[in-house]
Formats: sequence, C-alpha cells, structure tokens
Amino acid sequence: MARLIAHILLCGMLTACAGKTPTTTEVPGQHKSAGFCRITVLPFANDTDEPRLGLIAEKICQTELLQREAQVVNEADVRLFLQKRQVFTSELTQHGSTELYAALAEELKTKGIIRGRILTIDDEKKQGEIVPIITLQLELINATDGQLIVSSFLRRSGEDYRTILHYGVIRTRSELIRQIIAEIFNDWIARGVVSCQKSA
Repeated sequence: MARLIAHILLCGMLTACAGKTPTTTEVPGQHKSAGFCRITVLPFANDTDEPRLGLIAEKICQTELLQREAQVVNEADVRLFLQKRQVFTSELTQHGSTELYAALAEELKTKGIIRGRILTIDDEKKQGEIVPIITLQLELINATDGQLIVSSFLRRSGEDYRTILHYGVIRTRSELIRQIIAEIFNDWIARGVVSCQKSA
C-alpha cells in the first residue's frame, strides 16, 4: 500500500509540478480529520544541500498551524518521547510503525501528525533579480493508527507572485516556504480534510 501511494505521488510530481494549486492525494478509505486540533509537526526531511532549511520549514509549519488556531505539540516533548524509547527521529518521519504512532498519540494527546519534506531548492534569475524555487511536500497522518490521510506537494518560484507593477516577488527562501505551506494548508481546509483551523 505504501509503495502504491508513493508511486501515485511520484507520478503526480512529474506531471503537475507547475500547477496553480497544490497537487494533493487523499488516501481512499481514510476518514476525514475534522477535529484534529492538536497536531504534532515532525522534523522536516531535507533532500537539499541546505542543512538548516529543514529546521526553518518545521518552525514555519508550526507557526502557520498556530495562526489557524491549532494546538501544536511542543517539539521538546517529541524529542523526549523518542529518547525514552531509544529510537531515532527517522523512525517517525520515514517508516514509523502503527504502534509507535499510537504511543505518540496516547502520550502527547495528539490526533494528527504532519510530516514534511523539502524536495528541491534552486534559484533563477528573472528580470534582473535572483528568486528562489522550492518544491515541498506535506503529509497528514492519523496519529492513532499511523495511516496516511492526505499528501500534498507544491513547487513554487518567488516569481509566481510578481504583479503587473513588479510587486509581490518573493526573494527569500524562508518566505517562499511559508507561502507554500500556507497554500497547502488552505487547500486541505477547502477540501474538508481538516476543519479545526481557519483559512488565512
């Protein structure tokens, strides 16, 4: 099942990177996560050569959730949870077992888990300016059973937000990450995948 989902997501990434909205896969048979108001954000995986970008993305993700009136589990509590069980972060971010997720849900009183991954980062020169290009993926997992509910990815350039008067261009990587995460969250809300948060 996991390989099938990964294949679907990969195909979507190859064919729809330039889309105007996030490319989103909702897993058939998984219930909607209405009421998932207490959410754990796991450390972001980072496939780029910018080592701090994953931590920056994680912090931005937490902030965006808080702005949508969600409760975010303290990351120190997640680290303590892992230390007590003597497991690495990757046990949650890459191949967490149903039992591990269920234990996290019970101990941290969380219902939803967000996994994030920065897939690519680049820069392009547009109209004399250097602007970032970033591809990012977010997944929402049901903490009680470890099942994937929804997965979205979005590729954006800072140039995408240039207006006719040349305003709106996003010139920093952190601000572009914030914009991408906000767009994905708003897409989830519009789809009814989550209902605790308010759109921003």
